[in-house]
This record gives sequence, C-alpha cells and structure tokens, in this order.
Amino acid sequence: DTMVRSLFLFDMTFWLYLAALILYIAYLFARRPVMALAPAGHPADSFDERDGVWATQLGQIATLITVFGWIVNSGALFTRAFERMQTSGTFAPWSNQFEAMAYVSWAIILGYVLLELRYKIKAIGAFVVGIGFIAMGAASLLPYRYQTAEPLVPALNSYWIYIHVSITLTSYAAFAMAG
Repeated sequence: DTMVRSLFLFDMTFWLYLAALILYIAYLFARRPVMALAPAGHPADSFDERDGVWATQLGQIATLITVFGWIVNSGALFTRAFERMQTSGTFAPWSNQFEAMAYVSWAIILGYVLLELRYKIKAIGAFVVGIGFIAMGAASLLPYRYQTAEPLVPALNSYWIYIHVSITLTSYAAFAMAG
C-alpha cells in the first residue's frame, strides 16, 4: 500500500533528521576553540582554524545523514504525490498541513545542504537542521486523519495550488533558514 509506504518514509525522515541534529550538536561541542589570544595587530603563531579530528568526522557524518534524510524526504513527497494523483488527479503533495510541513522541512534541508556545499559552514547545521526536524516533528504529531492523502476540495483543484502554495511554502523555508 502506497499510503503505508509514504508514512514510513516520513517517519524515516523524522529519525534521520534527529540523528543529524544530534551529530551537528556534537560537532559544535567537539570543535577546537576558534579564538586565540595574541598581541594586538599580530596573528597568533599557533592559531589553527581547522576543526579537530573528531569534529571533522562528526561534521561529515552529520552532513551525510542530512543528505540521506533529504533523499528519503524527497522519496516520501514523491510517493505522496503519486498517492494524491491516484486519489484526486492532482500531484501537489502539499495540500494538507502534514504534507505542507514535510515540504517546508524538505525545502529547509535542501537550502541548508546547498549553503553548506557552497560556503563550508557546518556550525549552523545544528540550528537549521533543528528547524527542519521541528517541522517534521510537528507534522508527525498531527492526528492520523490529517496525515492521509484525501481528494482535494473542488475549490482548491486548480493550477494555482501548484504556483501559489509551492512558492509560499518555499518562502517559509527560506525565512526559517534566515532566522
């Protein structure tokens, strides 16, 4: 049954984001001090900007788990889109609160992974992945009847749901990352 498959994938996403969040927090605690005392205007000779061995490994594992969680989240959204196509003829996997929160989480994690790949800043992972995890957690706390793919209300069955809702939810994700 595809409904069970998509709910399983959403649950897997929740746990993977939790694991990544814990690893990013551990990464923050394992990092070397970034400040070193030095005379004014002179750099410290022993200053080392690199992370320690444990911190580097924790950061790499956290990133891998985050990317894997995003892939599972993508699979969950695609599976839900397939379910929705079967039930109502539309493929928008964000037409109820559960799906919308899962999409916001997906967009937050995608934005963070792109920023991490571009700027190599893992330290913000604990905060941004934490927001994505909270979004998935909020979605998973909804009652089961809100987690199922139901046919759309006829008033919502329009091409505007693809344009308006996807842009709105993506902007929520961008705002969450900026915060």
